[in-house]
Amino acid sequence: MQFAPFIDYGHAWNTKLPTLAPRNLTSVGLGLRWALTLTSPIALRPEFEIYWGARLNHVKTEGNNLQDVGVHLQFAVAAF
Repeated sequence: MQFAPFIDYGHAWNTKLPTLAPRNLTSVGLGLRWALTLTSPIALRPEFEIYWGARLNHVKTEGNNLQDVGVHLQFAVAAF
């Protein structure tokens, strides 16, 4: 298991339409990453990640889901 603190920054623009505000997004957060390697009978590598981020600038959202409150989950299995 790995502890994964992060800082995230993004800058957006449109090429053919006006770019809406905000053009810059910034967040900080914490995450946990877990991976396991299984070798019998087929090599499998399950991985799970969970991150929580706090936005540093306000963006109005219309939804009410985990992503809107800063939570990201990912589960993947790699074979071979």
